[in-house]
Amino acid sequence: MSNIDKRALRKAAEKHGDDDILALLDELEAKDKRVAELEAREVKLPKPISVLHRRDFMDAHRSIYAYPEAEVNAALADAGINVAAAAKGE
Repeated sequence: MSNIDKRALRKAAEKHGDDDILALLDELEAKDKRVAELEAREVKLPKPISVLHRRDFMDAHRSIYAYPEAEVNAALADAGINVAAAAKGE
């Protein structure tokens, strides 16, 4: 979406008494505030666990780590983030 000059638009709408545009600007500002709140949230993931250890790999690739699914889902739920399971093939 393009960035518009909301102050100039609000000033013009107030000058002409256009309540519909003022209401839409209020909704737009509320949406912008909500998006900023959502983007500011952080989720602290649990510590990953090693699920595979290979001696024949280089040091950097010797272990494969995974996050415990239940703990990740709990952390996301605590932050108010819904998780949808992907269907087969997604």
